[in-house]
Amino acid sequence: MKQKSIRTRLQLVIGVISILPVIIFISFWLNEQVISTDARYHDILKLESFLYDTILYENASLQDPNKELELKAKYAELGKSSLIGNHDALKPFLKKREDLLDQLLCLQKESGSLYSSVHQVLPDLLESVRYIHKHHIAYMKNLLDRGAYAKGYDTGEAFKRSQIRSAPEMDIIAAAISIQTSLLDILSGFYDLQQGSQPSNVKGGFEDRIHRFYSAVNIFEDYSLDAQDGLLVEDLLINGRTFEEWFKGLLTIEQTKKGLMEALDKNRMNLFDSLKHSCADIKNANDQFTNNIKVLQIILLFSTLILALYIFFQNKRLSNEFRRTVEETEKMKANLSYQIQTGENDFDEFQIIFTALNSMAQTIAMQIQELEEAQSYLSQRVSDRTAELQSANNSLQKEIEDHIRSEQARLQLENRLLRVQKMEVIGTLAGGVAHDLNNILAGVVSYPELILLNLPEEHPLRKPLLRIQSSGERAAAIVQDLLTLSRRGVMVSEVVNLNAILQNYLASPEFQKMKSYHPDVKFEVSLQSDPGNILGSRIHLSKTIMNLLTNAAEAMPEGGKIAIVTQNRYVDLPISGYDDVKEGDYVSLAVSDEGTGISRADIERIFEPFFTRKEMGRSGTGLGMSVVWGTVKDHNGYIDVQSSEGHGTTFTLYFPLSRSQLPESESFVPIESYKGNGETILVVDDVEEQRQIATQFLQKLGYSVHDVSSGEAAVEYLQAESTDLVMLDMIMPPGIGGLETYRRILALHPEQKAIIASGFSESTQVQEAQLLGAGCYVKKPYSLEKIGSAVKRELKN
Repeated sequence: MKQKSIRTRLQLVIGVISILPVIIFISFWLNEQVISTDARYHDILKLESFLYDTILYENASLQDPNKELELKAKYAELGKSSLIGNHDALKPFLKKREDLLDQLLCLQKESGSLYSSVHQVLPDLLESVRYIHKHHIAYMKNLLDRGAYAKGYDTGEAFKRSQIRSAPEMDIIAAAISIQTSLLDILSGFYDLQQGSQPSNVKGGFEDRIHRFYSAVNIFEDYSLDAQDGLLVEDLLINGRTFEEWFKGLLTIEQTKKGLMEALDKNRMNLFDSLKHSCADIKNANDQFTNNIKVLQIILLFSTLILALYIFFQNKRLSNEFRRTVEETEKMKANLSYQIQTGENDFDEFQIIFTALNSMAQTIAMQIQELEEAQSYLSQRVSDRTAELQSANNSLQKEIEDHIRSEQARLQLENRLLRVQKMEVIGTLAGGVAHDLNNILAGVVSYPELILLNLPEEHPLRKPLLRIQSSGERAAAIVQDLLTLSRRGVMVSEVVNLNAILQNYLASPEFQKMKSYHPDVKFEVSLQSDPGNILGSRIHLSKTIMNLLTNAAEAMPEGGKIAIVTQNRYVDLPISGYDDVKEGDYVSLAVSDEGTGISRADIERIFEPFFTRKEMGRSGTGLGMSVVWGTVKDHNGYIDVQSSEGHGTTFTLYFPLSRSQLPESESFVPIESYKGNGETILVVDDVEEQRQIATQFLQKLGYSVHDVSSGEAAVEYLQAESTDLVMLDMIMPPGIGGLETYRRILALHPEQKAIIASGFSESTQVQEAQLLGAGCYVKKPYSLEKIGSAVKRELKN
């Protein structure tokens, strides 16, 4: 049946083509098998050569025990070799051969030991026989010289053992010669065994010879009554039995060695027979694979040739059909009323295409007319709809922008909350450390002051004590930095002027020292002419200014300019930045530098404690910017950071404006103004050193002091006693705190006066205690003036 379908022809071609890769794959696979079998064949040849060398080395190892380790190494190498890994059939033979060799080598060692033992006993045997000969021959010579010797026995006459007389000398010598002859026969068998005679042959002769040897020794013993001969006979029997035992052991070992050697020969034949069979099998397989490859190559060649001819002729016909299709389509394109004619010789697919093109041309002609009619209508509808979509798109775009702004604001709030939480966690840790340091520093700061009060001005210890006190105060300042960071530091809130604090710092020795470290940095100051006041702490604000200026100077190692600006500012719209500055009146402080700038990632961490890009330990305590952050937050202020890498940084601090006026400046208070008059004071503190310092300060000021270590102890004391004033610590773990202690004291003495002492800020507990009637708050570590003034003030109230 004639094939008119292109699809049928393509299926035929694809079918033939799909067979060709299979044939090629099989051919490649067979070729790989040929290569593999060749490799295996050569491996067997190498293995056979290696086995020959190893077997030759076995003989050398059996002759030389020192080569035993090298032989074992060769077998270990053979066992690990890839040559043996592909021939599992050889492994049992090799394992058996190694076991046989181990046994043979062990027997070889035993044999050598026995040979050595036999060689040691032989001289004793020979020496005993030689001594008998020499003794009796000398004695016989003496008799001959004198002409007096006993006549020997006639043939057939036997000598009977007697307790009183010996046999004639000639018979004794004859018996000694018989011993020597028997011993020589035995030695002959021993040397035959050494030279390689069969152990079975030697063993038969040895039994008869050793029997004759013992018989000759017994006859000699019967013939001679000489005591020396008796000792020699005893040595002969002992050495003879030792020789017999060792020689029999040698015979047994040699017989076993012979069996092992025969087993080794059989094992060798099995090994090489197995290799020979493997070679034959591999050669047959190789020949079969080679023949199959040749057949497949012939099939592949003829199939490819026939397929190429078939594809060539079919491609030529298809090209003609495609060319005709293009020509007919061009005619139809020029005239949609044109119809393509089909014939019987056309492919079925082209007949379908021509019919579809004819139908499509008719449909297109009809649809063109309909499209032209609908075009004007659609144009108007599209214009109207475009206007509607534009309006909707504008509304949607506005909603998306609002949503993006809202999402950005939410993310900023989340980041700020996370930043605040992280700072609070770190601050809590720093606060705990600072609390312990505060207790330790109390002695360093307070004891020098107590000692100085008792020393004359010219005393040589005053300067060292002043240095200790100064160092303690500096350490206390660092502790205050930690407390500021934890927001637990004692924040003295008073009306202050930011310009005055800034000017005081710029005129301080600390600022001059900092300038000396950075001689290439210039400072430009622009102050608000009539600045507002703020509520805050002079010390903390001064430290904040110091840290900002130090940070700016260190950001410009090559020098530059630092601008310091204060302003009264009214924020009518919230400012979004590092912090969101709310609406209100503020006094701002801006510090700008021309330094290296801060990356976006570092800005997020710039206020974290100990975070720095500078070398740790070479620039302050690592808490500077953290103290800035803590101080601003304690003042209910805000921070804004503007920075660009390579273009400098600006820190702007916003402090809420206060309408209060500045207080009058404090004057020096003499010690006489806060001395006591013997009033009783109860010191309550859980830290012994703090109690001792407070007690000594108050006693120095003229008060009668009693101290206790817990709130419970204070309540117990006041149940039985009374006091004019209680000096109360607020945190006293693990017992009750200061607030609860004061409540219980008031239950006993409702009018009891008290002051509060602590290293932490005025927490809600402190405020509650003050609402209950407690007096002022004294920050640790305290000085004599602070504690004296606070006590005096409370006692007067």
